[in-house]
Amino acid sequence: MGASQFPQDPNQTIPDSSATKDYPAIYADQSAISAPPPPKSAKPKRHLWRNILIGFVVVILVFAGAAIYALKVTPQGGAFASAYGFCNAMKNQQYSQAYSYLSPDLQKQISASAFTNISQTADTVEGKVTGCTLNNVTAQGSIVNVQSTITRSKMGSESVTIQMINNNGSWQINSSPDPKLLPIATVYQFCTDIKYQQYDAAYQLLSPNFQAAVTTSAQFQQIFSGLQNIAGTFVNCQDQQAGIDSAKGLATIYGTISFTRLQNIPVTINETDTTGVWLIDSLIIDVLNNPIQIPSGS
Repeated sequence: MGASQFPQDPNQTIPDSSATKDYPAIYADQSAISAPPPPKSAKPKRHLWRNILIGFVVVILVFAGAAIYALKVTPQGGAFASAYGFCNAMKNQQYSQAYSYLSPDLQKQISASAFTNISQTADTVEGKVTGCTLNNVTAQGSIVNVQSTITRSKMGSESVTIQMINNNGSWQINSSPDPKLLPIATVYQFCTDIKYQQYDAAYQLLSPNFQAAVTTSAQFQQIFSGLQNIAGTFVNCQDQQAGIDSAKGLATIYGTISFTRLQNIPVTINETDTTGVWLIDSLIIDVLNNPIQIPSGS
């Protein structure tokens, strides 16, 4: 049987073979036509940038780790890190944390409660600590000095030198980070002793000149007993301002003293630095506009 043929449309024309060259996609052998190459994926490019970013982060971490290691192993770095921690604690009013940076010798001169009370008073009178810049670090044997600038919102900026020592691998502050701190701490302890009638302890906070004029703690007690007969039982005292002459080793603390019958009596307390310990040299208590100087004639 012959092959069946569809009837042809008399209007249809079939181009001759020579015309197929203009229509390769239609008339050419389909097996000879190559498929177009697939579009290139953008993933390798993204992977490249991701690898670069990872490498950059790794480099940063390596340098950061090296910096932290340097802070720990070098005296200057360790002292700097501790001084920064102290300043940051003071900015955040974390006084217990700040106190932990003080050396045992310094903590003997100021209790934790005194440090907190004095710091809170300073925040009220001078303004809170708003900035602490560590400017320079120098080593002198086993001691490292950190030059810093502390800024308070009311008082402004003050330059201080923070002396650091290494205590069993921990860098601690071994000198007062604020020139006013220890003189005010003496006043705080003195007032606490008077409040709880610990006159022997209060007497030990008096300078040699004061003790030469008031020869015994019993005599000192008599002075305050006479004062309390007028004003009532002693309640507390509050510092308001301090003036320090570090070169001469002198300090003047201005504040108030309160009794049960008379409150907020102005008081001026003069101190002297005796072999690194601040001691009270004289008191001037203004009772009803009548200044009482203790010891008299000082």
